[in-house]
Amino acid sequence: MRRISGFLVAAILTSAIGCSPSDRLLLRHKFRKGQVLRYRLQIAEHRQVSGKGSEQQLERQSDIIIAVNVLDTMPAGDDPERTWARLRVKLESGNTTVMRNIQQTSADVASLPGADRAALLIVDDLGRLVKVEQPAAVILLGGDSMDLTGFFGNTSFPHKGQRAGDAWMHRVPLRLPGTDPRKDAITTSMRLVELTEKDGHKCAKIRYTVEGPPESTPRKGVGVTIQLSGEGESYFDYEAGVEVEAEQKMVITATHGMTLPSGGRQEIQSISSSEVSMRLVSDAAPQAAPRQSDF
Repeated sequence: MRRISGFLVAAILTSAIGCSPSDRLLLRHKFRKGQVLRYRLQIAEHRQVSGKGSEQQLERQSDIIIAVNVLDTMPAGDDPERTWARLRVKLESGNTTVMRNIQQTSADVASLPGADRAALLIVDDLGRLVKVEQPAAVILLGGDSMDLTGFFGNTSFPHKGQRAGDAWMHRVPLRLPGTDPRKDAITTSMRLVELTEKDGHKCAKIRYTVEGPPESTPRKGVGVTIQLSGEGESYFDYEAGVEVEAEQKMVITATHGMTLPSGGRQEIQSISSSEVSMRLVSDAAPQAAPRQSDF
């Protein structure tokens, strides 16, 4: 669920924050072993599914807390200035409500299938997903799943330092039934808008747009055509190396075409729109090792 990008401002702003126009800011996640980041996600979703001569509507509201535990940090290959982090990502608490047609159901997220599992990831300091050691997904009301491995890796920072107005792109393989991750990808275009303050944090304000492939490769008799578009805004604390806040809007239209045994073809179309806000609610520092006198 999240992405980044933005632009604007230059010499006057950078001078005001104590930087010369030629200075460039290195955007890096600064994970610390033992650190625990907790984020509040508020998600509003609407989905319309049509096909087989019928139409269904689904509305879902979720208010949840996700905890990110930094289990370990390590050098990233041969570059001593780059790091990887091993993370544990878990849905910790919250509630969700779904309205399907005229029927409403609510639940504590702790009771949902898969809520007891955590994803184990290795992420680099640019925000790129290096490896999934243990996948985990929570089955939400309405039958959809929340893939916890996607909490990181959908956006990344450039290797070089950035100034206000600079832009970059990031591509992530699309992994859905009927798609080919070697060809199909989601592209995020990002731009650094300005350096500003947000809730006491010195932040890089980044705006972004997201686009998916115009068409996916059919496999095994199933063709999936996906149109994906979205936009968002993120505030990244460049001193602490953590994302502080983000908002995103996304629309996904998926048309599933299936060849029937009779030789005919059947299509089902799903249009999903979502609005997501994410806010850092706590950043627990690593606990110091006890002194001898503490025993």
